[in-house]
Amino acid sequence: MKKYFQNIEASYVQFITAIIFEEIIEKSKESVDIELNSNSICSVGRIEENKGSDRVLEVIRLLHKQDKKSIICIFIGTGTLEEELKRRVDQYGLQQYVHFF
Repeated sequence: MKKYFQNIEASYVQFITAIIFEEIIEKSKESVDIELNSNSICSVGRIEENKGSDRVLEVIRLLHKQDKKSIICIFIGTGTLEEELKRRVDQYGLQQYVHFF
């Protein structure tokens, strides 16, 4: 795994769980127009209530209410909560800060 992440600063890689590694490698080859910073949060796996996906979004919402708008959140995966969380992102006005892949 080290060979794949040699150009990524350690602060960007928090955790990777419950997804096939080869799928992550394929996704990593896709081009995206998002600028990551040391405050970026990435959730990889199923977007489900029992995985805490909704709590991640609520934390982002609360941080942005405290004017911490440099924080970007990326969800990589799908699941039963995906559409609901996308609706909440729109409702909270976080489209610029929360992304789904």
